Amino acid sequence: MALTADMEPTNRPSFFLVGAAKCGTTTLAGWLEAHPDVFLSPVKEPHFFGSDIDPALFSPAYLAQTPPLQEEYFQKRPLKKVHLAFVRDQEKYLQLFADALPHQVLGECSTGYFFSQRAPDEIAAFSPDAKIIIVLRDPVQRAFSHYLMALRYGYVSGTFADEWERDRRRQPKGWGISENFYELGLYAEALERFLAVFPKKNILVLSLDDLMHQPLKTAHRVFSHLGVSPLPSLPDVPQFAARPPRFPRLNRWLHASGAAQAARRFIPTAVVNALQLLLQTVKKPDLPTEIAQKIRGEYADDQARTHRILLSLPQK
Repeated sequence: MALTADMEPTNRPSFFLVGAAKCGTTTLAGWLEAHPDVFLSPVKEPHFFGSDIDPALFSPAYLAQTPPLQEEYFQKRPLKKVHLAFVRDQEKYLQLFADALPHQVLGECSTGYFFSQRAPDEIAAFSPDAKIIIVLRDPVQRAFSHYLMALRYGYVSGTFADEWERDRRRQPKGWGISENFYELGLYAEALERFLAVFPKKNILVLSLDDLMHQPLKTAHRVFSHLGVSPLPSLPDVPQFAARPPRFPRLNRWLHASGAAQAARRFIPTAVVNALQLLLQTVKKPDLPTEIAQKIRGEYADDQARTHRILLSLPQK
């Protein structure tokens, strides 16, 4: 059961960076984490809300990358940083914010919320006045970036064109079940779900281009949205440079079997990083022009709807 507004835990998040996936949320989370008046969940993506995303249905490959947090995780303070988990117990979810200072605004960054049908209503029941932050990017580039990540984690091993078609045909679909290369780039309906339960003034929509080309100005827009002061500069946030594996089948086995996760726990980070470089190709592949044009046509109607929605939002 999700928390509701009549519950009064001491520390409860009041802002949510909800996605979209592969649109720059990790970079923005790094900026937020650097602000002294902001407390970000040590599990960057705890996915407490979004009850329609069911970990019991996840594929074995996805489960291997997102093992559940053990009880021991919550017993050592400060909590270790984890990129993604599914913290569905409300007591444990609130523990993620227990180390926040009284003056800090609290938040988290689960990209599954933008995909989820239920997350907007569940967040609104928990915090009707929550501040929502959304980052979007060109949906074709988003899909290709997603594909490169899926290659890296061994979820796929074919060409982008083949994996795109395979995923479009796949049934059943869902977060952690299929890749959703196409579905995660459909922004209009997701925006409408959040606008149905939150006032427009509580929603800030950014683009990846904003983050890349006007980082300090964009960060100040976010800080203003949250009611905290601007920063004189921003930290350098590590950028994910996705490169395909040299040996796709070996890479897929390493991740699906859990061997890659085990290596990160028991082998020094420097050694793991060196091994990763050996197992990756040197050059990031290009997105074929003809494939990009075909896919762009599939997004045309949704992009038009998205544009109309964005024009209706107040400029911040």
